[in-house]
Formats: sequence, structure tokens, C-alpha cells
Amino acid sequence: MSGRSLPAQFSELERFLPEWAPTNEMDLIEKRMISSVEEKQDFYDAVLPRIEEMLDFLAKYSFDDVPEDVANLIRLGQMLMRRVSSIVTMMAPEMIVSTVCSG
Repeated sequence: MSGRSLPAQFSELERFLPEWAPTNEMDLIEKRMISSVEEKQDFYDAVLPRIEEMLDFLAKYSFDDVPEDVANLIRLGQMLMRRVSSIVTMMAPEMIVSTVCSG
């Protein structure tokens, strides 16, 4: 995992750090483009149930100066937010058809 970690209460999510919490925009874009539906679903299923806890935890910090493990948690949450719409859309393609057809 190349030394990257999360705050202790989120340690079970560390397996997602290398690929789902990239530190640069190009890696983030690449991950979003090449991930399989199964990979996206696994990430979504693991992180989404923890998002409120993550937000409560992050509310204690000023974003001007956060420890690296907290910055990693922020990146993980940001990636989830970027993925939610596409994951939900993939889960319900009939919604797309009905929206397009009714518009």
C-alpha cells in the first residue's frame, strides 16, 4: 500500500486507497475510465455505508492543514461522490430510458 493509511476507525477501507484515492487528477480519471462494473460496485458497497461517519469525522478538521491519513479519507470520499451518479445510473438503466423517452 506504499505507506498510505486512513484513520484507525476506517482501516478496513485502506484496501481501496491505492486505486480509489489517487493523489493526482490523471490517475483519478484513468481509474474512473478503466474500472469494471464489479470494481465500482465493490467500492460503492464498502464506502457508501460509512459516508456519514466519514463526514462526522472530517467535520473536526480544518481543511487548511490535515494529517495525511485524513487527507486520504477526504480523497476516498471525493471519489465516492464522483462515482455515485454513474454507479446508480448503471444499476437502473431503465431510469435513463424513461427519462429520455419522456423528455
